[in-house]
Amino acid sequence: MLNKIALFYSDGVGDIVKNQIISEVKNTRFENKIDLILLDIMMPKVDGYKVIQFLQNSESTKDIPVIFITSKTDEESIVKGYKMGARDYVTKPYKKMELLARIKTQLEINKLIIDLKFLANHDTMTGIYNRRYWSYESTRSDNYFVTITYI
Repeated sequence: MLNKIALFYSDGVGDIVKNQIISEVKNTRFENKIDLILLDIMMPKVDGYKVIQFLQNSESTKDIPVIFITSKTDEESIVKGYKMGARDYVTKPYKKMELLARIKTQLEINKLIIDLKFLANHDTMTGIYNRRYWSYESTRSDNYFVTITYI
């Protein structure tokens, strides 16, 4: 299985992609599902905290796991990264095998979460949405003034 990983970083990581800034993140279409994001905190014109905040506030990107890969090693930065929604935090210079292991672990965890959400919201016999899903959707629809009709 080929996984799509988005990289947003400043120099020091390698020549994988060019530096990207928040305006590019805002304009990035996530129609082709991205499986994981590697994100630097210190980038030109914007910091990674603003990027992850944008990602966490967007319905289409909030569930994509983010791994910070950065040279900020102080405890305050690490804790802030986790509080803002990062799933992992790797400091530079990173060890290639360790980084690959962390990426693999986060991809496996995310797959388990997706599978668990499917099992929690679908009837095992028919595969259609179950009562739990419709209960959640009806609560959500009240917030958006949308009417859901059950048959």
